[in-house]
Amino acid sequence: ARPVVNEAGVSYGDESRARAMVLKRSASSDLDAPFPLSTNLTRTNVAGVGTLLFFRFQLALIVWVATLLVAWMLLAYGVSTDLLILGNRSA
Repeated sequence: ARPVVNEAGVSYGDESRARAMVLKRSASSDLDAPFPLSTNLTRTNVAGVGTLLFFRFQLALIVWVATLLVAWMLLAYGVSTDLLILGNRSA
């Protein structure tokens, strides 16, 4: 490890990082813990309404792309599988 040149700066940075952490409030104890990795960020308000809306938008995009992919596959297999190689062959 490198030697510490600015001890006050390091301690200030550590305190700022500790204050910026998003923690789950626990009613049973005074110690707050980080949210588990399995937290559903589209349903749980972790860091404000903006974050909640951002993750809901991301989910909507994923669902939209998956729907388009399934529709294209159904069309391709229903009409002709040659639709799956469009753009992969030279003219």
